[in-house]
Amino acid sequence: MKKFVIIYVLLFSFTSSIFSQSKDSSKLEKIMGKKGIVKDNIVRFNFPRTDLDVKVGDITIEPAFALTTWVAFQTMMKTSMVMGDLVLLENEALKVIPSLISSGIHVTAIHNHLLTEKPKIIYSHIEAVGNAEQLCEKIKNILSLTNTPLTNSSQSNNNIEIDWSNVEKTIGYTGNKNGNIISFGIPRKETIKENKMILPPIMGTAISINFQKVGDSAIVTGDFVLLAKEVEPVEDALTKAGIVVTALHTHMITEQPKLYFMHFWANSDPVKLADGLKTAIMETNSVR
Repeated sequence: MKKFVIIYVLLFSFTSSIFSQSKDSSKLEKIMGKKGIVKDNIVRFNFPRTDLDVKVGDITIEPAFALTTWVAFQTMMKTSMVMGDLVLLENEALKVIPSLISSGIHVTAIHNHLLTEKPKIIYSHIEAVGNAEQLCEKIKNILSLTNTPLTNSSQSNNNIEIDWSNVEKTIGYTGNKNGNIISFGIPRKETIKENKMILPPIMGTAISINFQKVGDSAIVTGDFVLLAKEVEPVEDALTKAGIVVTALHTHMITEQPKLYFMHFWANSDPVKLADGLKTAIMETNSVR
């Protein structure tokens, strides 16, 4: 009888959690005015900056390559945590950053990801704990201070088909294809926590690698998520492969273990780039 009661309670708790997740995600989607990516107890919203015309030299940077604002909400019991990365023009950052702080949303990093891009882009990482709907309302209002398209926007290159099979084979992972772009999210083996919550890859803890096809070559960017002891080996591996390290910094403040984020850039043969990135990945404690 006791076993039956325990099983019943567990099943009730599990189904209630699923129902609550579905209910909570729909509330957040209604506030944001768009569909989110729902996984486990997390709802993530992506906002590609399709309003921007950003170039590095003569190359136009596509929004899915390096210009997508995202925010993700994770719920545990009655508390929710939001984390994200806002893609901002400098004049937008001057308005957004004070507004975030005055709204009780912590700004955990302000920095670059790219180099020599025009116009200059500022990336602001955020974090807060509280009621998910209230946090969502605040972030929606703050994003409204920018020209960020807040509804789903179509991109004309979605029907383009590019053969990335040699890149996937070389790098050793399957990517997510989107027109001219293929993206890789490579999780780490460690359990990463912030505010006593486990941070899965969708919360920004995976190694991120994006390729954008440019003629017969490709540009590549992203960030390696590293422990302190991995920073120098990865730096060396990237440099030897002709991949430039563009930034090294933190995104969070109290995460455990402590993580460092290394951003990079290169323009070369796609398979050659994949080979160099694979060497760097092998220096990390990543899921193979």
